[in-house]
Parts: sequence; structure tokens; C-alpha cells
Amino acid sequence: MYTGITIPTVPSPAYDQATPHITPFNEDLFAVGPSYTQDQVTDNRPAAQTQNRDNVPYQTYAASRNSGQGPNSVNSVLTMPIPGTKLAPEKFRGDFHKVKEFIQHYERLCIQNNVTLDKEKCETLLRYCSKREKQTIKNIPSYNTPIWSKLHSDMLKLYDADLDTKRYKVKDVRSFSKKQKGRKIKDLAAWKRYCRKFLRIAGSLLNGAKISQKEYSTYFWQGIPKALKVRIENHILTRDPVRDLSEPFSIGEIDTAAEAILQRDRFDTALDDSDSDDAISSGEESNSEESDNDSSDSDSEDEKKHKRSKGKGKSTRRRSIDGGIGKNETSKRRLINGNRSC
Repeated sequence: MYTGITIPTVPSPAYDQATPHITPFNEDLFAVGPSYTQDQVTDNRPAAQTQNRDNVPYQTYAASRNSGQGPNSVNSVLTMPIPGTKLAPEKFRGDFHKVKEFIQHYERLCIQNNVTLDKEKCETLLRYCSKREKQTIKNIPSYNTPIWSKLHSDMLKLYDADLDTKRYKVKDVRSFSKKQKGRKIKDLAAWKRYCRKFLRIAGSLLNGAKISQKEYSTYFWQGIPKALKVRIENHILTRDPVRDLSEPFSIGEIDTAAEAILQRDRFDTALDDSDSDDAISSGEESNSEESDNDSSDSDSEDEKKHKRSKGKGKSTRRRSIDGGIGKNETSKRRLINGNRSC
């Protein structure tokens, strides 16, 4: 259909033989540009939205969320560990040597779980106690008040926590030194055992100001066997011939001399058979003494009396049982003889 409008025609450019022919892939004109990574891409978000991501790493948020100590922490009395689990304290059964450690563990858990109210502290404590101790603690006046600081001190007094730190007396270290004086120390292992036993008894007295440092060194010297004591004294006086003997030898001097005398790599230990036999016998003797008498040496005099009273009770029971058996046998014999005579 003709509308009367003429469309101008655009002449096509002439084909130039000098210009290269453009193909879908021309090696001469192809170039590889720079590749952009995620860090090179510009972030068009406002600075307020990117400030938190740039300044605080993700690990900080993850650690605070997993530990429960971040700004959105929800720790409370409900997050206290369940009794019997790994983080929970051992069930308290009234032992005097465990009450102090039990309360310290419980207070750390309260701090970790944001338990600050005295009522919650007093009531939650019963979760980790035995049935008998629950009944005892419930009747303490400071539990019903409730005041946690007062309950803390009342429990330490009620369960005699001082007995754990004040279980030894001066007479205990005297009797220990007297007993050890008659025993033999022929090798370094036996010497170390003596040092540990003495430290367990006399160390608590020294820390509690029951004995002085001079008395501590004197008791340590007194417990050494006579033969070894002479060798140690000669070793010390050889180094310091003009030493003032009015003062006792220090623990460091005695220990250094004993280790030099009883050292394990002496040159003559492999040559003398008698010494090796003595070492073996002394090792067996020390092991037997360690297993049989370790508890008796470390016990205080009060504990020994308690054990003796228990032993007497057992012996009387055995005698009564044996007497009852003997009476039954004699009565049976009488009945048999009476029947025969009839």
C-alpha cells in the first residue's frame, strides 16, 4: 500500500581491503581483562551497616554465643550443671576434708552462671548434697534466713573443716621422727619417700606457725638413720669446716648431701654384688614399708586412737562369737553323752 512517504536510503560503507576482517574470535584483537574477586568488589552499603562487620570478626560473636558470656547471655540458676554430670561438684556427704573444696567449686559455678541472689544460692546448694546432709543444712538458721555468706561460714564450722588443715600436732612429728630414725635408707627412692612423709606432717605445722623453721630442720635431721646421718654430716663439714654447729643444718644442705651420697649412677654400683643385693633387699623392704606403714605414719595420734577403738570392738565381737560357738558345741556333747548313758 503506498502512503506517499519516501524512506531515505543510507549508503553502506565501502569494503576496505586494508582493514582486517572481523570474525567471531580474532586472536589479534582478543585480550584478557583483570578478574575481580570478592574483596575487590566495592560495597555500596552505608558505613553504619559495614562497621560492625569490619571492626569485629565473626569468631568473636561465635565464641561469645557458644560460651554464654556475651552481651545476650541468658545464664541463670536454670543453667547450673545437673548433679552427677562432668561440671557439677562431687556430691557432698559430710566429709570434713572435702567441705571446703566443695563450697569453693559451688561458688565458682554460681559466678559463672550469674547466680547472685542469696536465696537461690542457698536453695541450689542442696542439689549437690546427699539426703542426710540436705536435712542437716535445711535446719541451719542461716539457710532459712537466707544469707549465703553466713551459711558458708556455718558449714565450715559445722563440718569441722579446720580438722583437715590442723589434723597434725607437734607430738605427731616427734613420734614420726623417732620411728623413722630406726629404719634404713639405702637408696635415693627411700630418701624421697622419707622427705614426702615428713613434709606431709611437719609442713602443715610449719605453715600453721606451730613450729619454727629451726625446729622444722631439727626434726628432719632427727628422723635420718644414724649411719646416713654421719655421712651427710661429713659431706657438709667437708665443704664448710668452720661451720657454726649451734644452728641446725638447713633442709637444702641435707637434701643436697643425701642426693650426692645416694645417687643412682655411682661408679661402684655395678662392681660390688653385695651392694646390689642390699639395694634389691632395701627396695623390697621399702616397698613393703610403703604399702604397710604409709598410712600409719601419716595418721595423727587422734586418728590412731580411733582405729584402735574400732579394732577392740571387732576383737570383742569375735570373742563373743567364738564363745557362743563353744557353748553350743559343749551343750551338744552333753546331750549326746546323756543319750548314750540312757
